[in-house]
Amino acid sequence: MKFPLILASALALSFPMAVKAADLTIDEFTTTQIVTIVGSAPPAKTLTDTINTLPLDTIGNYRTITLTKFTGVPGGAGRVEAESGVMGTLGALTIGLATGQLQLDYNTSGAGLNLSLANYSQFETLIQSSDHTLIANAKLCVNLACTSYLTNNVTLPTTFGGNPIQNTPFVLIDDLSNFTGVGGATLNSIIQTIRFTLTTSVGQEGLDLSLDYIRLKEKAPRDISEPSILLPILGIGLLGLMLVLTKDEIHY
Repeated sequence: MKFPLILASALALSFPMAVKAADLTIDEFTTTQIVTIVGSAPPAKTLTDTINTLPLDTIGNYRTITLTKFTGVPGGAGRVEAESGVMGTLGALTIGLATGQLQLDYNTSGAGLNLSLANYSQFETLIQSSDHTLIANAKLCVNLACTSYLTNNVTLPTTFGGNPIQNTPFVLIDDLSNFTGVGGATLNSIIQTIRFTLTTSVGQEGLDLSLDYIRLKEKAPRDISEPSILLPILGIGLLGLMLVLTKDEIHY
C-alpha cells in the first residue's frame, strides 16, 4: 500500500514549479494634480506641471502633466482639463468643442527610470468611466525612450472606440516585442522615460474619460524546474520506496 503513496509523492514533487513576480504600477493617480487651460486657441496653448508623487504613487516618484489646447469654438470658448487624485483616478475632459492633448511623462524628473522591460508583457489601464460615445476620436500613444529626453522613442497608437465604458481593463500595448528594433528602444534596452499621450483630434462636447491606473503586466509564470532539481527529488522518492520494501521483507 505504501508503494503508490511514495511514488505519487515523488512524481508530485517533480512537477514544474512556477514563479510569478508582481505587476509594475506606472501610476495609481492618487496624488492630486490639476492642470486646466481656458482661453482662445489657436494658436495652441500649453501648460506643464511636475509634482513629486511620494509615497509610491508613480514609478520614479514624479509625474509630469503637459496639457495643450489646440482649438475651441469661435471666440475662444471651451477648455481642456486634466485632474489626478479624484478617488484615485485621472480625469481628462474637453468642454466647448475644444480639442487638446494630455501628455504624461515618467522619468524621475529627468534623472531617468533605469527600467528593464524584459520581464513584462504589456501595458494595461483600467477605464473607470467614459461617458461619451465619440470616444473613438481620442487616441492614446505610448512612447519608450532610451534617454531621459525622449530621443529614440517609439509610438504605438491605441484608439478607444465604442459606447460608454465602465470599469473595463484596457490593454494599451498587448505585446512589448512590438517595440523591438524600432527607434532605438528594444526589450533589452534600459528605458529611462515612459510617455503616454491622449489626443482628441475632433472637437467634442463634454469628452469625459477617467483612468484608474496604468500598469506593466508581468509575463506568464516562469518554469524553474531543472534536471538538477528533479533528479535528487526522484532519487529521494526511490530511496524511500526501497526502505519500505526492505522493511516489508523483514516482517515476512
